[in-house]
Amino acid sequence: MDNENELRWDDVFGGLDARTLDHDQRLNFINAKIANTLGAKNWAAMSGGEETQLVWDAAVRAFLEGNWLASLLCCHAVCEREIAGMLSLSRIRSDDLPKGWERLGMGGLLAEARMRNALPPQLVADLFEVAESRKPYGHWRSTTHDDSLLARTRREAEASGHEDRAELIERLIVRDATNAMATTISLYFGSYGLESA
Repeated sequence: MDNENELRWDDVFGGLDARTLDHDQRLNFINAKIANTLGAKNWAAMSGGEETQLVWDAAVRAFLEGNWLASLLCCHAVCEREIAGMLSLSRIRSDDLPKGWERLGMGGLLAEARMRNALPPQLVADLFEVAESRKPYGHWRSTTHDDSLLARTRREAEASGHEDRAELIERLIVRDATNAMATTISLYFGSYGLESA
């Protein structure tokens, strides 16, 4: 493939390659996303409890250090706890949550939140994407499964023409971690739990 026709990162993965940012630039990315989510407020109502704050700190530290997979896993945990906390607050008003809802994973919690219109539809879609991107690392998947890293890497290679498997894997993980960070910020600092109470 000649350079003129070669696809770039942006063509396949979107506009931000967080690998190219240094620690301070990554922190600026996070802070800008938080400021955008907060808008004119200088506070956020968080529903997930102290444990969520600890996992959030771990997600940020991992992202800043370029530990992409750890950041993705921690972001998923923050989202799952925040959604559960939100539903817990809504339970104070109403006892219509299904029995055993506290043991639901992120997908089940999101279904409950969506049914109650507790989150904007686009945020729900973004959160489902975070849940799906985390699944291959937290649940067993055959290497031939459509969502396995091998299958995703193969699809990215076909779409981009790139053949460096290690590079493609890293790009996928970085993209997933960056998306997870942005989505987590939208949920965590969006004060949705306040609206549920």
